[in-house]
Amino acid sequence: MLKLLKYLRWYDWLCCLTVVGIIVLQVNLEMELIAKMGEIVGLIQTYAEGKIVLTSALLWDVAWKMLLIALGICLCVVTVNFLASRVASNFSCTLRSKVFKKVNSFSMEEMNKFSTASLITRSTNDV
Repeated sequence: MLKLLKYLRWYDWLCCLTVVGIIVLQVNLEMELIAKMGEIVGLIQTYAEGKIVLTSALLWDVAWKMLLIALGICLCVVTVNFLASRVASNFSCTLRSKVFKKVNSFSMEEMNKFSTASLITRSTNDV
């Protein structure tokens, strides 16, 4: 597997680093979402104890923040999936090109050692 990493282009490496950064952001947003849920539970507990007057404005304030955080998480997920699929498709395209060039460089004697079906499978499915 480590031998294959040399076929990643600089753009693919940049996308991989971006994906890692976005995943870190996504985890932080998820932790913030849990904290906001705890904030709502805390408001309800203090209301039950009679310490505050619970208004819908207090709950809606936290709810809107939770909604924005959830939208941020969705945006992170979509971006990570887009970049990861792009890297995977670029990587497989590069590998298929290398396999095709290698097979074309075979002599007829070497070509007779492989069946046509085997070469097709190796250049498409195996990549």
